[in-house]
Amino acid sequence: MLAACPRGVGNDDFMEKIAPFKSPQEVLNSDQFTLDGYKLGYQRILRLARWGSGGKMFIVTQMDKNTARKLFFKPFDSLENAITEAKKMTTDNPHIAVLPDGILTVPIPKVEK
Repeated sequence: MLAACPRGVGNDDFMEKIAPFKSPQEVLNSDQFTLDGYKLGYQRILRLARWGSGGKMFIVTQMDKNTARKLFFKPFDSLENAITEAKKMTTDNPHIAVLPDGILTVPIPKVEK
């Protein structure tokens, strides 16, 4: 993910709610974010946890590196370094997608016949 985050990650409540969790799976296993006690903003925590539970999340950002780690991201200073690290974790011929406004994009993979 490329995200400058010049104003941080949101309000203090967001960081206070996510801070106790050491992994995305801990968030998903928690009963803290159920419909009964739902508050606006919890969807962001759950979204990060769902993304992170499926694999590694890399971020190139100006935000504090420790803050990025608390949000389950592995921070990088450059896109090149992030891509190099990602390539080490995959096959010899990885596919890289650039999705502007990615959170608003639903990719449809091409199915080869």
